[in-house]
Amino acid sequence: MSSTAYRNIAIAALVLLVYFSWGDSDEENALPFQESGAQAGPVNNAELPMYELPDAYEALICESTSGMVASNYRVDYKILLLMEDGSAYESLEEPPEDFDVEASREEQPARWGIWESDDNGYRVKIPDDENKWRTFSKSDRLVPAREGERLHRRLYHMVAYGMAGISMSSTVNTRRWTFRGDGRFTKGRSSLAGSGGAYSAMTGTSVYAQSSSDASGDQSLAAGSGSGVFTSSQKKGGDGSKNRGEYQLSGYTLTLDFDNGEQEQKLFGFCYNDRTSPYLDGDVFWMDESDLEEDLPRDFEMVMNINEDRFYEPKNLEEDELLRLAFSDSLRRNNHSFTQQFEDYVRADLTSLGEELDDEEWKLDKRVAIFTALVEDADPMPLYVSYLAVPEGEKYWKYLRILTSDDDVLSRYNNKLTPVMKRFFTGK
Repeated sequence: MSSTAYRNIAIAALVLLVYFSWGDSDEENALPFQESGAQAGPVNNAELPMYELPDAYEALICESTSGMVASNYRVDYKILLLMEDGSAYESLEEPPEDFDVEASREEQPARWGIWESDDNGYRVKIPDDENKWRTFSKSDRLVPAREGERLHRRLYHMVAYGMAGISMSSTVNTRRWTFRGDGRFTKGRSSLAGSGGAYSAMTGTSVYAQSSSDASGDQSLAAGSGSGVFTSSQKKGGDGSKNRGEYQLSGYTLTLDFDNGEQEQKLFGFCYNDRTSPYLDGDVFWMDESDLEEDLPRDFEMVMNINEDRFYEPKNLEEDELLRLAFSDSLRRNNHSFTQQFEDYVRADLTSLGEELDDEEWKLDKRVAIFTALVEDADPMPLYVSYLAVPEGEKYWKYLRILTSDDDVLSRYNNKLTPVMKRFFTGK
């Protein structure tokens, strides 16, 4: 592709057409994830030192079980700890550095067994007189964070019990975590419970309860109706300081320093080497999806690298082809101009790709900014990158980035990506 061709990547024309045809985005739909646009650039984890497991331990393994619970399908996870002496422990609940091996052997003998290695991974029997071996591959290992690693993501885990239409009752419990690249975190939980259709039909009454606790405080609501009478009560309290603070990652340890002065350490890692679904609080959490993901082609999948760079790519590209689409959350503007924040992001991102920003050829408008470049030394091949950014009202802005090996690959997906572009720029 010539320099003229890559300066006129097909997607730029498509984006301009979409943006100016469908109008402005709605500021009310902005969901600010970051308090500062200065955090818009990539988190630099790749240069951090690797964590080393203490000598007494061989590996941590993720094990999942699935089945029906209270009329709902669910998947549960537990962590196995393999010791260098050939013993194995299941249901590890704390970082290995904090695990008291001798006390556990004495107090929890049923959780201990043995393990063996084979060409493909590990075989485990717990307890050791169990007749059947449980087999695991090396890809089942829980992968630790690097020393001082930063996260940049929203996570959630949801469990439902009962079926609202036919059960006597139903409950949905949700837990959420938000981690930012500046070392801040928030957490929250919510519970929604109500009488099922069967109960209401039998008794003529309905009961509803909701509770939540997050970075802003606690609140609960209870309501009920029966015999033509409706009653309700509501409570609020707390300042949310128990649900927000600063975090540190080191290997399998997540240290939380809460704003209320408390500190907590949790077992943390990435099951199956999948950075999109970390193990935390005894479960595998999922990435919060945005509306844009609903419009992605079905053959696209989400990938997240060590620098928390979240992107989407087709599953069935040829070996010498590459196409990656990334888009940001709404970013709060700082004291700099919108275009200056955009330039800072482009500069930081190009640096992470091994390219310096030394030729600023901006295509600017009051509402949109575009920059394209060739990254000749990118791994595994030279890449063409296009950055597009728009402000959202007076307070926020957001960006979209496309990496591709050539414009032929991009042209195959232009039509499929049109709905994503429309929603990105208009929020509709």
